[in-house]
Order: sequence, then C-alpha cells, then structure tokens
Amino acid sequence: MKQSFLVQPSSIFNHLNLLQNMKTFVFLVILTCTLGSQTQAQTFNRIRVVITTGGDDLRGGNHAFLFLNFNNNTISPVVCLTTAPSTGGFSNGSIYSATFAFEDEMELSDVKGFTIRHQGNPRSDHPFDTYDNWDMEAIRVSAITADSGVRGVNIYNSRNDRSRWTFVERFTGENTTLELLKQ
Repeated sequence: MKQSFLVQPSSIFNHLNLLQNMKTFVFLVILTCTLGSQTQAQTFNRIRVVITTGGDDLRGGNHAFLFLNFNNNTISPVVCLTTAPSTGGFSNGSIYSATFAFEDEMELSDVKGFTIRHQGNPRSDHPFDTYDNWDMEAIRVSAITADSGVRGVNIYNSRNDRSRWTFVERFTGENTTLELLKQ
C-alpha cells in the first residue's frame, strides 16, 4: 500500500522564512566581524619611498621633494628625497629607496595621495647648465604602520596604475610637479 503525505503550504513557508532568517543572521555576523576589524584606524608616522629613474637622471645638486595630501586639503611636512641618504642625484636606471619619519601620527584613511616636486634649476657653479630634466620610471610610496612591517601599507605603486605602469613622469622646467592619488 502506497502512502502519501500532504504537506501544508504554510509549513513550507515557515521553513523557508526560518532558513532565510538564518542566512540573514549569518550574513550580519560575518559583516559585523569584517567591518569591526576594518574600523580600527591605521596610523603611521613613517613612509617608505622607492623610485626608479629612467633614461634621464636627476642631476646632483638638484632636488626632488614629496609631501602627502590629505582629504581635508592640508599637507604633511615636505621631505627632500635627495638628502636621505645624500645621493648627489639619481643616476640613470638607478633605484632609490628611503624611509622618512614624521613627528606626528597620521591616519591612513585621511591620505588622499601625494605630490612630487622637482627642482632642477641650473647649478650656480656650472655656467653651462640648463634646467635639469628627470625621468621617473616607477614609484612606490608606503605607510609604515605598527603592524605592516618594513614594506608598509600601499599608498601608491605605479606598477598597479595602468596609465603609469611602464613610465611615471618626465619632469622638465615646464613640468615640475606631479600629484598622484592613493590607490
């Protein structure tokens, strides 16, 4: 003898509602845990800068400066890239790497990007000098947080920027500044 069972439609809807409520609860728990771990502000007071020079060097006696731009339209103290360590410029094809410390802690979420400023004025003791051009082939700027290690948390890496991944900028007398946004 064959038995048949009748299932009340209301019980199916009750089970579906229960299942939906459980899925919603699990989703909210996961979301809360994820957001909770990300709401803790990452602060830093050091940045690491790595620059690769292309086919035209930054002549000794000329300078490059960097400052961070913040969301509230203020800037960090300016750091001179050509004095730490004292390099006498950046040779063609060279890789320059340095870490800079700031007095105050900054929040990574407040960083909008950074600006590089090139000062390539003719050197006074070189009568045949003209304005120095400089090819920046690559740049990486990282914030060093308490838990990021020496490599730091990415602010910008030209290798991740489709418009600048093979060449960043040619600085000239007419083109002395470059502003890049945080990635």
